[in-house]
Amino acid sequence: MERMREVLGDVAVFPAFNGTGGNVTVLAAVMWPLQAVICAQTAHLNVGECGAPERFA
Repeated sequence: MERMREVLGDVAVFPAFNGTGGNVTVLAAVMWPLQAVICAQTAHLNVGECGAPERFA
């Protein structure tokens, strides 16, 4: 995390175990409750996240 701060400056860093965890963390950080993401029916976020976005439902 220190290296990321050296490169990016004073930023918040949220390590994630995997891609799904990273995507859930980003969605939580950038969206207000009851907001939605519009994506294609075949988008990875819709079909490949094992229900993780439903965490916000």
